[in-house]
Amino acid sequence: MKKRLLALCIVLLTAGMVFAGGSKESSSSEDEKTVVTLTFLGNQVQQDFLDKWIPLFEENNPDIDVQYTVLDWGTGKTKILSSFAGGVGSDIVMVYGADIPQWIEYGALSPIDEYFDPEMFIEVPFEMGKWNGKLYAVPLQSKLTGYYYRADKYEEAGLDPDNPPSDWQQLAEYSQKLTKRDENGNLIQSGFWVTTSHSYKTLTQYAVFLWSAGGSLFSEDGTKCTFNSREAVTTAEYIRDLLNVYKVDDAGSIQNESTDFAQGKMVSGVCNNAPRGMEISNPEEVKFVRVVPVPPIDANHTGYCEIGGDYLGISATCKNRDAAARVLKYLVETPEIVIQSCIESFGPPALKSAVDGFRAQSFYADVWNDLSNGNVKVQPLHPRWGEIQAIMTKALDVIYLEPNADVQQVLDDATAQVDAIIAESVPALGE
Repeated sequence: MKKRLLALCIVLLTAGMVFAGGSKESSSSEDEKTVVTLTFLGNQVQQDFLDKWIPLFEENNPDIDVQYTVLDWGTGKTKILSSFAGGVGSDIVMVYGADIPQWIEYGALSPIDEYFDPEMFIEVPFEMGKWNGKLYAVPLQSKLTGYYYRADKYEEAGLDPDNPPSDWQQLAEYSQKLTKRDENGNLIQSGFWVTTSHSYKTLTQYAVFLWSAGGSLFSEDGTKCTFNSREAVTTAEYIRDLLNVYKVDDAGSIQNESTDFAQGKMVSGVCNNAPRGMEISNPEEVKFVRVVPVPPIDANHTGYCEIGGDYLGISATCKNRDAAARVLKYLVETPEIVIQSCIESFGPPALKSAVDGFRAQSFYADVWNDLSNGNVKVQPLHPRWGEIQAIMTKALDVIYLEPNADVQQVLDDATAQVDAIIAESVPALGE
């Protein structure tokens, strides 16, 4: 196993510096403290978040020195897994829900059941932190992938923002009306963001559409990949046509969904981070944000959202688990911390005691509640999900970016590769 991990992921030469670093200078007094290292995924918002809350923890826990760093989502996952392949990972790491089994295999997570009471958390997101009956990670906040759109842009296009698309055909029609190009055909406003070449968002967008067409990525028992089913082909062809026939977007035109959504360059899409930070940076604009389940393919099917989340867990390499658990419990069980994280990340809390405070402060609390209790699914769980996701994403890119590609053949080839992975490892649990 170690050889396979090292072959998959080259250890960074600077991993020891990156993951043991922290954001403050050390002092001689720190030698007497227990050092707990923490790695978050995010941007400057998360850096400011930790800069605010970690010093408060240390003030009340003078025996612990928390050294933390924030890595961007795009490259951070690879850096974290590389560090664990080299045996120098952080004590506490952030992980997206669907990646939990893979990170367990790398040693980035270890069981933490003894430290947490499930009654403190909402059941669905808490259960997503488990694998094979053991708790490995606890949610800081949930994330919902749905159909996001801007009500003001709907009105500008002559559409009723209170009546979003009811099916795929209407979604294509609405997206065309929302798209703007100049006289030379250059895209000014993307009517619908078609996600391409992204490490996880491309497949997440596809999966929610697939569920809304009655399909799935795996068989019900999780032993076979169904990425080449009739529903899968129909879904891939539809998203390809949004890009190449309806021309509601140009591949790669949306570089940062949150920024482009806030500025109105992207006005709708199936994603989970579009309004991230808007309640803080664009409070006047956030009132235009709408989110609903992804429209079904037709009236005979059901539309869905995908539920995921940002989780925190203790690594297998952690030398002082009790100290790390104190830091972890502080972050995920303090209502004020969870509320701030949820508002900044635009997602609902999983901590029950944070729900009322979140509802009082967030413009979209009731929306999250409705969506969370509606038609939601989770991505499949598998210890080699990173490899499976990469295969599927590559196939989707071929279909989206090469319009003449044989969709069935591309998906057949990808399915065969995934089935080979499943056959030699623990089966996926399915969606």
